[in-house]
This record gives sequence, structure tokens and C-alpha cells, in this order.
Amino acid sequence: MPEIGQLIESLGLKFIGFELRDCSAHSPYRKHFPDDASLSNLNNWHEFEIAYPDTFSGMYQIWVRDIKVWELMPICLGPSHSKVQTLIPK
Repeated sequence: MPEIGQLIESLGLKFIGFELRDCSAHSPYRKHFPDDASLSNLNNWHEFEIAYPDTFSGMYQIWVRDIKVWELMPICLGPSHSKVQTLIPK
């Protein structure tokens, strides 16, 4: 998760949240981090992933926005975080 945060920051983007195939992680996440109503704290998600390592076992999308522009754009990552494909319009 820290690597993803660094990647997002290096691209000049801001993390908005995750889109998971299985949204069942949202409820336990909210119980662990009730102050993160938007589910958008990457440090919290990192702690959650350590406690629940299967959370990101499938494909998911990370929603980000350009710091200067309010348009949402997804970054698609596989479970290994080894391949990154940014879907940023040119």
C-alpha cells in the first residue's frame, strides 16, 4: 500500500478510494476506522490489509484525481502490484 501511495503522489494525483469486486471489506473497515467515512485513507487500508491479507486478492480499481483537476480517473492494478496501467486521458 505504501508503494501505491508513493506512485499516486509521484503522478500528481490524490487517492479517492477503492472499487473492489467484493464490497464485503467495507463493513469491517468502517468498524476499524470509523473516522474514515470516505474510505480514502491509504494508511488505514494498509493496516487493514495486514490484518486481512485476502482483502485485495482479486482485481480492483483505485480511484484518483488530479490534484489540480476534479475529474476522477482509475488506475488498474493487479493483486501483485507489479503491473501498473494508468488510465489517464491525454
